[in-house]
This record gives sequence, structure tokens and C-alpha cells, in this order.
Amino acid sequence: MNKIPGILILVIACCFIFSLTVFSEEKGPTIEEVYLGLSSGPLRYARLTTLPEDILLKAGDITINQKQVDEKIAQSEPELKEQLKRNAFYVLEQAALYPILLQEAKKWMSNQNIRSNNPNEDELFRLYLESLVPPDLTVSDQEAQAFYDLNYDMFGDTPFSDVREFVVQYLVGQKKQEFINTYVGNLSQKLEIEVNTIWVKGQSETAFDNPVDQARRSGLPVIIDFGASGCVPCDMMAPILEELQTSLKGKCTILFTDVRIYQVLSARYQISGIPTQVFFDREGKEVFRHTGFFSKEEILNKLTELGVR
Repeated sequence: MNKIPGILILVIACCFIFSLTVFSEEKGPTIEEVYLGLSSGPLRYARLTTLPEDILLKAGDITINQKQVDEKIAQSEPELKEQLKRNAFYVLEQAALYPILLQEAKKWMSNQNIRSNNPNEDELFRLYLESLVPPDLTVSDQEAQAFYDLNYDMFGDTPFSDVREFVVQYLVGQKKQEFINTYVGNLSQKLEIEVNTIWVKGQSETAFDNPVDQARRSGLPVIIDFGASGCVPCDMMAPILEELQTSLKGKCTILFTDVRIYQVLSARYQISGIPTQVFFDREGKEVFRHTGFFSKEEILNKLTELGVR
């Protein structure tokens, strides 16, 4: 039998070691890639990896286990416990958010050289979130007037001049929240966050067992209208949605979701004002959302963009 030259053995060994290194450094898929729409927060791009059975999440020095999630659910309002049990991934996401952001806030504080102020953790957390928002954020008179016109009935007969400051403050607050939500939603692209593959698989099955996610995964474009009865613009939307449900049957799915009943689901979809219309394409990906009254014409225009004729 011919002997393999020593140099060839060395090359083979190096290649083998290199292949092991590449394999060990290969990252798992993200939450978004495997479970589209399960997360709209800080775990959207977290990596699914094999973790010890009791460890649900790892982000640097931060770990969260099953006991911590169970405790969060046990401490919740009685009427929400069953919803939270079915949405334990959302609980994990919320449990992870504060410590992860606080970790980032401490890095920010050291870079800003503001140690002399010695803020406590909550104050530091607030300062950090404020730092994420552009200081020159404004709302134009045109934007305020447009919001007033679209939501005229919520103001009764009060003229725009009397509510202008309120509208401006409300819209500025919305814009600030949008900046923060965008930052939080992309947080796991910036940081190394790992979640337990087996645990998430089980949780996704119960989390997706609701009318919104079933509609979103139907293969048709979808409008979800998050609202509540007694809300003036919500009630104005109702006949429009009913008409569209009939005229567009088989072409798209239109669903009203009561935020008072589906409180956790609404929180998972980051609904902060009602009515909010969320549009999804045929793959179930969110492509647009609007808060406030949305006319039939505007809805049809948006659906046309999604290929609904």
C-alpha cells in the first residue's frame, strides 16, 4: 500500500480543522425567517440555536429561563393569564427587552461620559430611549390639519385652532414611538441574541392559533382592522369593512379584531392607537399600517398595490 506523503496529511488535517471551525461558527436561522410575524420586537432577528433545556434566551451576559417567564405570567392580571400562556414567546420578548436595552444604555452612558450624573437604572433607561429620537423632530401644520380632517368626528365640533396643540403633541409622541419601535425591532440585527429552538417551535404553534395569524397565513392579501366598539372612527370603519368583505370575497381577507378581547395579540402587533389597519401581502408579511379613520378609496388604492383587482 502506498504511503500518503506527510505534507498531504498536514493539508488534509488543516482542511478538516477549517471545516469544523466554519461549521461551529455557522449561525442558525432567525425568528423572522422561520416564524414570520411571531416577533415584532427585539427578537425578530434573534438566532434559533440549541440551548440548555431550561434556558430560553441568551444575549451576552443576559440569560432568561422558563421560571422567569412563568413568574411574569403569574404576576399578570388574572384576565390576561390565559392569553399570556398562549403567547409565552411574547412574554419572553418583553422580559428580555428591559435588561437588553439597559445593557445598551450602560454602554451609551460610558461613551457619553455622563457618569457624574449617576442616574439610577430607570432614569438611565429613560435617557437612553430619549437619545434615540432625533432632537429636531417636529410635526408640520399640514400634518396636524390632515390628522384633524381624517379624524374630525373624534373632536366633535371643536375647531382645529382649539385642538391644534393637542394634535401636534399627539403626533410628535407617535413619531417618537415609531423611532423607538424601529430601533427595538432591529435590535437583534445589531446584537448577538440566541433563543431556544425547541422551545420556540412549541410556542409558535399556540401563538399562531388565532384569527389574525390564521388570516395572515391564508395565501391572500389581508387587512386586519384593530379597533373597538364605541370608538367613533372605529364605528365609522365598520360599514366600509363589511362592504369590502362582500365585494372582495375570495380576493383578500378583511378581519376586524377587538383590542379589548385580544389584548395580548394587539400588544404583540404593537397596536398603540385605534383604529389601526394593518396590511399583509400574500406571504403574510406586513407591508403597511395606518392609524385612524381610513376611507374606502384609500383602502382600495392600497389593496391595488397588493395586486387585488
